[in-house]
Amino acid sequence: MITFHSIALTSVLAMARAYNEDAACNPISPDTCTPAVPYEVTSYSMYNGGSGGVIFQDLKYPTCGPKVDYVSLSGGTGDLTDGTIATNSWDAGQADTEKYVGWYFRYIDPPYPLKDTNEVPITFFFNQEVTIASLKISVDEANGGVHAPATVVIERLGTCEGTVYPFPVNPGGVQTGPYTAEIWLDTPVTVDMATGLSVTLTRNTNPTFPDPDGNSWIFVSEIQFFGDCSPTLGMY
Repeated sequence: MITFHSIALTSVLAMARAYNEDAACNPISPDTCTPAVPYEVTSYSMYNGGSGGVIFQDLKYPTCGPKVDYVSLSGGTGDLTDGTIATNSWDAGQADTEKYVGWYFRYIDPPYPLKDTNEVPITFFFNQEVTIASLKISVDEANGGVHAPATVVIERLGTCEGTVYPFPVNPGGVQTGPYTAEIWLDTPVTVDMATGLSVTLTRNTNPTFPDPDGNSWIFVSEIQFFGDCSPTLGMY
């Protein structure tokens, strides 16, 4: 009899734990979750940022020799994963400008290589196999044709199955300064050390924005990746 009740109690506890874990860790319902520590990014590959009277390159990314606008970067990390999220717009001062990487989509010398595609593709690599449930992208919206992306495309390399997510709008309103957008994936994506995760930002070409520069820049200060939240056991 004691053995029977022990098994029954164990089963009940297991069911309750499974129920509570499911309720606490549903990636589609972030309001029920506790944010986790972001995954460590070991490197990312992309085209460097550009210049427009001011340098918007990835200044922390290690390079051999002088930094060059829009040169292909790989094998290192820099401003996008240094843990620093800009709280002021790019034009608040040099210290604020240096926190951003910016890509310009109009014709300048040298032109951004993907200006005609309206895309900024960045591939991230991690120090272990990770399952990504959400990501946070910190951007600027300010004067000078600086707007948040229109969409972000998430794809595990080699799958050819990218998913397009609308980029969350600035809660303060259009061109009211920097903000961090949180994107929850429809289905968590598992990425091994060798594969990498592609994050492609697409330029906002909305013609209704009152900006004479034609929404020409994307500015990013930080990108972070998170797993499913830790389960919280308790009564619901």
